Amino acid sequence: MRALLVSAVSVAALAAPAMAQGSEPLPDYEPSAAYENTAMIEQIGTANSAIVDQTWGNLLNGQALAEVTQNGVANIADVKQTSLTIANNGYGNTLKLTQGGNAGSNGGDGNNAVVRQAFEGAASGNRNRVTIRQFTDLADARVRQRGTGNFARALQRRNSTEAFVKIDQGGDDHWAAVDQRADYGAVRIFQGEFVPINSPAAFPSIGNIADVKSDGTNPWIRIDQFGGFNAAYVTENGIDGRVKIDTDGFFNTADVYQYGTAGDVNIEQNLSNLFGGDNMAMVTQEASDFSSEVLIQQEGFGGYSEITQKDDLGAGGDNLATNIQTVDSNMATSSIVQDGASHVAYVHQASAGATSTLAQAGAGLTANVAQ
Repeated sequence: MRALLVSAVSVAALAAPAMAQGSEPLPDYEPSAAYENTAMIEQIGTANSAIVDQTWGNLLNGQALAEVTQNGVANIADVKQTSLTIANNGYGNTLKLTQGGNAGSNGGDGNNAVVRQAFEGAASGNRNRVTIRQFTDLADARVRQRGTGNFARALQRRNSTEAFVKIDQGGDDHWAAVDQRADYGAVRIFQGEFVPINSPAAFPSIGNIADVKSDGTNPWIRIDQFGGFNAAYVTENGIDGRVKIDTDGFFNTADVYQYGTAGDVNIEQNLSNLFGGDNMAMVTQEASDFSSEVLIQQEGFGGYSEITQKDDLGAGGDNLATNIQTVDSNMATSSIVQDGASHVAYVHQASAGATSTLAQAGAGLTANVAQ
C-alpha cells in the first residue's frame, strides 16, 4: 500500500518543492496490487491547489481513498480516481473533500472542486463514492463518473451566494444527491446514456436517482435522465425558483415540491427509443403560492401527471398549470388541484380513453380541457 500525507499552511509551502523539480516526469508507478492507496491533504490559506491522481497513467487502480481539506479563499482541488475491479466486494474509490472549513469556521470564497472517477477511454468506474462539502460563497463543485453504482453527494451550506454543482453520471444505478443553501445557486445533473430512436437494439441506462434539496432565492435546477426506471426528486424552498427536468425513456418518475412564491417548473418526459413511455410526473407548489407556473409534457405509451397548487395562508393566486399528454394508448391520466384566486389550468390530452380531473377553489378561476 502507498500512503501520501500532505499538510500545508500556505501556497508557498507547496510551490517551492514543485519549482525545484521543474518539468521532470512522475516516476513510472505500477498499480497497487492491494487496491488500497490513501492520500490525505490539508491546506490552510489562500489560493492553494490540491491535486490527487490515483489513476497513474489511466491504469485501473481501484479502492483508493482520498481526503482533502482546504480552509481559506480561492482554493482548488482536482482529484482523479478510477476502478474496474472491486476488491473484497466493497466500494471502488472513496473521496471526501471539504472546502471552507466546518460549519463553525469563517470559511472562504471562490473554492473549486473537480472530481473525475472515470478517465477518457474507459467506460467503467464502478461503485465509487464522492462527498463534497463546501461552506463558501461562489463555491463550484463538478463530478464526473462512469460505470455502475456510483454515488456523488455535494453539500453547499451556510446560506452562500452563487454556488454551483454539476454531476455527470453515465451508466446505471447511480445516485446524485445535492443539498444547496444558496441565493442564486445552480444545480446541473446528467444521468444515463442517450439511446437514439433509430437504435432500439441498444438497451438504455436504468435505475439512476437524482435528489436535490435547495434553499435560497433564485435557484436554477436542471436534471436530465436517459433510460428507464430513473427518478428525479426536487425539494425547493425559496422565491423565484426554476426547475427543469427532462427524462427520455420509460417508467421514469419526476417529483417536485416547491414552497414559497413565483416558482417555475418544467417537466418533459419524452420518447427517446422504442421502449419509451409510462412515465409519472408530480408537482406540488404550496405555502402561499403566488405567480407560479407548471408545465408538464409527456409522450409515449402512457403517462400520469399530477399538479397541486395550494394557498395555505390565503394570500396566493395568479398561478398557471399546464399539462400536455400525447400518448399512444388508453393510459393518459391528468390531475390538477388549485386553491386561491385568478388561477388558470390547461389540459390537452391526445389519447383515446384519457382521464382528466380538475378541481379549483377560489375566485376568478379558469379551466380549459381539450381531449
